[in-house]
Amino acid sequence: MSEADGAGAASHDARRLEGIEAMAWQDQWAAAPEDVREGLGLRIARIGGAVAIAADHIDSLLFNRVIGLGVFEPTNANTLDAVRAHFAGRQDHAINLSAPAAAQVQPLLEARGYATYFHHVKWHRRDAAPPEAASELNIERVTEARAADFGAVAAEVFAHDAQLQARWIAAAVGRPGWEHHVAYDQERPVACAAVFVRDGAAWFGLAGTLEAARRRGAQSALLASRVRAARAAGAKVMVVETAPNWSDLNPVSWRNVQRAGFEVAYERPSWIMPPPA
Repeated sequence: MSEADGAGAASHDARRLEGIEAMAWQDQWAAAPEDVREGLGLRIARIGGAVAIAADHIDSLLFNRVIGLGVFEPTNANTLDAVRAHFAGRQDHAINLSAPAAAQVQPLLEARGYATYFHHVKWHRRDAAPPEAASELNIERVTEARAADFGAVAAEVFAHDAQLQARWIAAAVGRPGWEHHVAYDQERPVACAAVFVRDGAAWFGLAGTLEAARRRGAQSALLASRVRAARAAGAKVMVVETAPNWSDLNPVSWRNVQRAGFEVAYERPSWIMPPPA
């Protein structure tokens, strides 16, 4: 394979790996009831082929970021101006820059004052036998009847246990393409994780465990249950993101997904505006 062929293959993989994540977040935004959308300031836009998600009343880069910039269409200065206008100073925002797009986009980000201080790692897994994982907790797929269990755990982990945020996250339960799994300690929901499948690809996300229930195998078991669900839904490639394996971090998620048969696709730095101190 020539260098040009390799670059083309990497770009194609990034379109699939970033694309399924972007579709999942688009559907999560679409699921929000109108009063939740207004209360949280949820907005979404397609800019230069990328998806820009915004939550004006949630101070979190998880919910204020751009996915796929430079992957689906070329990026230029006008594209970045449109990104800045979309967020318009309401919240700090991040641009999750995939490795195949970095050479083109990074100089533009630097010129406009963006800076990076944290990376995520993009992992992928081809269709294969599901991993073995045991936990003393009970893993269940939840339907609309128990959607609030998923929303409560996810909101406490990711969104500071706010009622509107719990309702919003739970609103995607039961929508086409989604499965939401919860780990229960007897009847108490203590961990959650979701999988979204479309067009033969699966995105794993919204995985979190309450502090008191950690180190009990919840996320390993939830990974195994979602691999099974993704395979049953016809997914040929599965995608997830973790924090990097840096010396000052506890790489629990890294180890979990590695044991579950995922392989590193590339690092994905988050370019922040305004720049972090």
